Amino acid sequence: MAGNGYHGRVAVAVVLVLVSAALHLLWNSLVKAADDPVRFSLWMQGVGALAALPIGLVLGGRFHPKVVLFATGSGIFYALYYCAMGTGYRLGEISRAYPIVRGVAPAAACLAGVWLYGERPSALASIGMLVVILATLAIARLELGTGRVPGRAAWLAVVAGFASAGYLVVDKQGIAHANPALYLSLSFGAGFVLQAFAMRAMGWAVAPPAVTPARLGWAGLACAGGYLLILVAMGMAPLSVVVPLRAASVVFSVYAGARLFGEPSGAAKYVAATAILAGIVAIGLG
Repeated sequence: MAGNGYHGRVAVAVVLVLVSAALHLLWNSLVKAADDPVRFSLWMQGVGALAALPIGLVLGGRFHPKVVLFATGSGIFYALYYCAMGTGYRLGEISRAYPIVRGVAPAAACLAGVWLYGERPSALASIGMLVVILATLAIARLELGTGRVPGRAAWLAVVAGFASAGYLVVDKQGIAHANPALYLSLSFGAGFVLQAFAMRAMGWAVAPPAVTPARLGWAGLACAGGYLLILVAMGMAPLSVVVPLRAASVVFSVYAGARLFGEPSGAAKYVAATAILAGIVAIGLG
């Protein structure tokens, strides 16, 4: 039977995850509001890497050369994630794209666990994945073959969701080779370099965006800090607690889209977003 110490750690983890969910939606909103979301996300990632580095150096502890390999692999997925997400935000609505990214990622990560690690999801988790897929399709309203902007934005959100699952799978192994802050700094740094290289290759601007340093700084701190809180929470509580709570921001994103960006927020969006949240909870509990 779990003692009071366990319940206390879980309670702290719950607070950390809820704060992380708020920070995640905050920096996504700042990216969406930027004139050039892809370029903003590039420099936000760079700020996050610099912010996490001194913390990682102070914490010290384990460091294996393999961490460079994992950080580079994670950086590839980060570069893809931010390019796809930023472009999707430029073309479409955050209240549509954000739930898609958050819905695709845990379902894809669960499938990756089956393929890479031989995990066997329960019936509840399998049902959760099906609900997430159907609800994601509903909120995306993918218009295949029409070439319309909403369809492209939705597909980019799907790509970002798979990229998010990719770096989570890599990080599961990489975090064993360095403390969380140092690993995060290295992976964000690799992502910054690789994203800048990809943007330059596509002829996109890579110079710092025309925003106040404070705005970019807050976004970078929220991005790095939010993920660090998740890494800490995973060491204090089961994933079945962490994963569902982290998805609370899915429903909030519909409200934020309506309040901050004047996006349509009909009942259908809230129902679909709530269904995505319910599916993620089922995956976590399963």
